[in-house]
Amino acid sequence: MGVPGLPKILEPARRVQTLTEFATKEGFQLNPHGDNMVRVGVDVSIWICQAQAAANSMPRTQQGENPALRIIFFRVCHLLAQSIQPVFVADGPDRPCVKRSVNVRADKPHWMEAYVEDFVREAGCPMYRAPGEAEAELAQLTAHGLIKAVLTTDFDVFLFGGTYMIKPPNIKTDGDRITYYTYVGLPGCGLKITHQLAQGELADLLFTAATTLPQQDLEAFLHGWRNKLINELLCDPHGLLKAKHPMLVQNIPPDFPKLDVLHLYTCPVTSWSENGEGPDTASWTLRQLNLAKLAVLCEKSFSWGSAGIINDRFQKNVWPAAPVDTPGAVDEQLSRSSLLHIRQKKLGPGGPVTGANVDGFSVKIATLALARETASNFDENMHKKILQQMQEPFYPWIPSQILKRKVPDLTNEFGARTRKKKKPRQQQGIMSDSDDRVILTTAATSNAVASSPHTTLAPNAIASSSGMAVAATAGSYLNPIAVDEDEPKGGFLGFIDLT
Repeated sequence: MGVPGLPKILEPARRVQTLTEFATKEGFQLNPHGDNMVRVGVDVSIWICQAQAAANSMPRTQQGENPALRIIFFRVCHLLAQSIQPVFVADGPDRPCVKRSVNVRADKPHWMEAYVEDFVREAGCPMYRAPGEAEAELAQLTAHGLIKAVLTTDFDVFLFGGTYMIKPPNIKTDGDRITYYTYVGLPGCGLKITHQLAQGELADLLFTAATTLPQQDLEAFLHGWRNKLINELLCDPHGLLKAKHPMLVQNIPPDFPKLDVLHLYTCPVTSWSENGEGPDTASWTLRQLNLAKLAVLCEKSFSWGSAGIINDRFQKNVWPAAPVDTPGAVDEQLSRSSLLHIRQKKLGPGGPVTGANVDGFSVKIATLALARETASNFDENMHKKILQQMQEPFYPWIPSQILKRKVPDLTNEFGARTRKKKKPRQQQGIMSDSDDRVILTTAATSNAVASSPHTTLAPNAIASSSGMAVAATAGSYLNPIAVDEDEPKGGFLGFIDLT
């Protein structure tokens, strides 16, 4: 299916923000489900097609093992690191047999779906099979408020009654910037004839008849409905079209609209069909990533352990999602022990136009503890090899609103440490030993002492090590910093291309 020109009709409903802004606002400010997470829906078949296309465009020397599955795994980790919970929906047995003029097998799932489900399950995300088409199911999930948006490039989500769609960013051109559409603002926005006609009664009459009348009565209704359509095009009696279109009337077939196409859009098979109550969401509570089982899956699918690169891959893509993905109350054992301390406050990702525009922190993570958990299901030799390959600590970036809510003690400690370093040094009194003609001072710097016209210094005062120590200590107060410079510099959390 699909309607040509639909993106242009929806253009007035287009908005732009960063994915991080979306996650912090919808998950932490609004918090619709009480777990500080925002749910987005994912059509498994679309992600598989996109990942395969991206993998096929890679040079063969860069593909590695199962590149399409690897891309999907990176996408999942990237969303979780943003405190976004993806809900995966696969096509079901009652999906249409023809999609965009291409015959598809409705009775046989794609071979990659089972592998995707393995990774999704160990990442703690829900996945289920819809009765019919996943697009229609996801649209109804937004309409019933079970998810916030559908993460897709297919605008058909609105034709199935969806209310919110996010187009994933292309990291090369968009950075973290996303484009999203809602149904708000659509009335009166288009110039196309189809959209102009939809402003009148024809659209409502057709939808009501298609969803309430039996087939025999519907066929009789459509005969009269076509006559009304022809009259609108020929005479424009309601002034909706601002012009007459006699040539278009000649192109209307006698069986327009076809009943099977009409039913696919107005009555798609979903979990709410035939008085259904929707999917079972009891298992949609986010669980911790199972690092050990994910590592085994990555070894089987990508040979990361054997190649000696599993630490590097997990450090860049998986571990950033592990410490902060616990819903609701913080899992103190993991979160507080994995996040050691804040290194510095910095702005996070943004689009190429806005630049970095989200408050956040670079946080030191206890990589050794995460590496031990990652390697725990491997044999002794592999386990030892993985721990020996540990690199320097790294500092992933975490949005401040997420970190403050998840681990408030960590941000409080950083705030106290920063205030202490920025606290101005008070001028203190001068103590004099008149017998030895030595003046002892705790002034901020040796320069302050030397510049005083009434100060007499002992001959070796400035040269002494204690005098240099005082000056050095004072210097740290004159130039307060919020960064622990004694820590080795680490990597910045990279963002995974979602295209």
